[in-house]
Amino acid sequence: MITTIAILAADGVTDGTMNGGDGTDTLVVSDTTGVTLTDNHFTKLSNFEALALTATGAGDVSVTVGGTFNAAFASGATITTGTLAAARDVTFVGGLSSVAITLTVDGTLLVGTAAETHTITTGAAADTVTFNTTAATFVGVTAAGQGTVVIDTRAGDDIITFNYGQLLDSNAGQAFSITGGTGADTITKGTGSLNSTTVTSTTVFNMAAGDSGTTIATADRIVNFNMAGVAANTLSDVLNFEGTAVVTGFTSSIDFGTILAHSVTGGIVTFDTAATFAAAKVINATNLADVVGYLNANLGVNQTAGFLYDSNGDGANDATMVFHQGSNLTTVADDLVQLTGVTGLTLNAVLATVTAGAIAIA
Repeated sequence: MITTIAILAADGVTDGTMNGGDGTDTLVVSDTTGVTLTDNHFTKLSNFEALALTATGAGDVSVTVGGTFNAAFASGATITTGTLAAARDVTFVGGLSSVAITLTVDGTLLVGTAAETHTITTGAAADTVTFNTTAATFVGVTAAGQGTVVIDTRAGDDIITFNYGQLLDSNAGQAFSITGGTGADTITKGTGSLNSTTVTSTTVFNMAAGDSGTTIATADRIVNFNMAGVAANTLSDVLNFEGTAVVTGFTSSIDFGTILAHSVTGGIVTFDTAATFAAAKVINATNLADVVGYLNANLGVNQTAGFLYDSNGDGANDATMVFHQGSNLTTVADDLVQLTGVTGLTLNAVLATVTAGAIAIA
């Protein structure tokens, strides 16, 4: 069903009821100078499953949803933006959404200059957000402010996918700021998405206390997290916790389960089942709970530690787990984040380090 913003607005003049009925139904909004939709525009709709914002041309895209949107798309909504022109913005205000949203932003013409500021917020359901650019084009700027992409999927087991090229050395504007919120989130950064030598030209992953659970089923997973030195002189992406000190030593030595001893080098901890540390044991799904319990029992408030992890049980480390001790020393406020495919050498609170293998913590 094709319509325009003017027809959708509940203004008492052009009001009409649109019922998608059975099956999968798409509402196509075809305004050519950009799209601005508020929750009021969904008042007369029911039984729709998809929203396509086509032919947006040189205009921005702004969509705000709430209770009437939830009713119109009661079984969930698949939303596509259409291709954004360079220097155009997308804003999705969906914090009040209670239905599952799959949002795809077509940013293949975006370039990452300061004129481009994008903000996406979803609500309480399990949402999927894809921010798609072209690696050869979306590279930001040198020695100036660049564009920003802020994605926050709040509650739910969400999926976030985004990409860019190798960013240039900007001096203002955080390139990407990603917040999965509560739930077991899977966040994937494109394989060709490389950082630069300024902190603004990286991705920051934000973790509020307790956002990422401390079991393998509830922890967030970040795929293609960039350590420092992935390309020549590039900085690490940043894990941003609430109050952070990289561990250099433990405040106590309390055994937990099979874990009886440890060693720390550069914020990376290894563990042993012997009373006196002799050799690092492989950590996998069978002993992860013991390691988490050990860290919780021995780290101080707001301390962060990393450890290598065998995610597939083949005996070889293929990921890095980063554990953050919460402010109240209970597992409720702790966070565990899996960096898939990353075997970090150090955790480093100096964000500007280019030391190869460093994982930046803020």
